[in-house]
Amino acid sequence: MVMPNLGRVWTREEVLALPDDGNRYELIDGELLVSPSPGLIHHTAVGELYLLVAPFVTKHRLGTTLVSPADLDLQAEQLAQPDLFVAEPSSRGAPTRWSDLRVPMLVVEILSPSTARYDRITRPERRPMTFVKA
Repeated sequence: MVMPNLGRVWTREEVLALPDDGNRYELIDGELLVSPSPGLIHHTAVGELYLLVAPFVTKHRLGTTLVSPADLDLQAEQLAQPDLFVAEPSSRGAPTRWSDLRVPMLVVEILSPSTARYDRITRPERRPMTFVKA
């Protein structure tokens, strides 16, 4: 379940310094969002979607299809872990860090029973998403 951490404003650097404990951390408008690793059905849905999207993106040279975990910087002081996203090709060469990527042209979040309410109600207020029910 995604639980907002109320009571303080987090920075991108603080979130990136958190230990690798199996949780997914996101930072939206200074709010730390913590969720457990996705379940098997969720993970399988991401993989199946990747197998559909990646060949199209590659064939048409639209960029690179990637999946989380990814410390994707959507905007200043925002840190997201979208399930699947397409990064535009860069004119500066191959990116080597998440911060080298621009805001993706496509971001997909798979809805799970434990996060569906948050994804449908809170997230759309903060950033647009495409929803695929697992």
